[in-house]
Amino acid sequence: MDIRKISVLISAISLVLPIAVALFRLKNMDVTLRLFLYFLVYSLSVEIIGSLFLGLQEVNNMFIFNLYSFVEMLFYSFILLKFKNSTFATSRFLFLFCMVLFGWIVLIFVKGYLIDSASNETVGSNRFMLGINEFNEYFLAIKSIVLILLSAALLLYLSQNSFNLPSDPRFWICLGVLVYFTINIAVFSSYFIPVEVGGNLKTALGKFSWLIHNFINVIANLLLPLA
Repeated sequence: MDIRKISVLISAISLVLPIAVALFRLKNMDVTLRLFLYFLVYSLSVEIIGSLFLGLQEVNNMFIFNLYSFVEMLFYSFILLKFKNSTFATSRFLFLFCMVLFGWIVLIFVKGYLIDSASNETVGSNRFMLGINEFNEYFLAIKSIVLILLSAALLLYLSQNSFNLPSDPRFWICLGVLVYFTINIAVFSSYFIPVEVGGNLKTALGKFSWLIHNFINVIANLLLPLA
């Protein structure tokens, strides 16, 4: 088994630890942290289906991960805002949902349009399907920047209003989000290299990016049990 497959397996297994810890402490968790547990279970199912079953079989799994990317941005945006304001209203969530969904759909179409335009022949008229089946570096970049800013702002807020940061679960979750998405945006910057410029270099960097991403994912997952 090569190092890429090992990294995928370790990344998936690392999610089991925070889920196990959360289940053990379930009775002491508030509603917000229970939502986080449900998201972790969803993330584990995505890793198992998308990475272990499809990815390792060289089957296109970008549809699953693009959908996950949308859910991930929506969830973390909501949870970080909820941490700062426990009375975060349902109407605000609906507004947040519409904003994230609109941005996600637009950038999927943008990706599909760019693929279609770069092709020497007509690939197909459904640019949404073209875009959703390819890695979307544009949505990842915007998602990462938004979540970096939100987590940094909340960490600043907690440092000024929390009496004991290490015992505050919000601190560890925010730290995990900040570390993960800060490194993530740097790791996947290789996808912005034009194919006509990068060629084989872009392909090699893309594979290396996913390898680094898996190990960063492990580090972020190991921070979560501290919450």
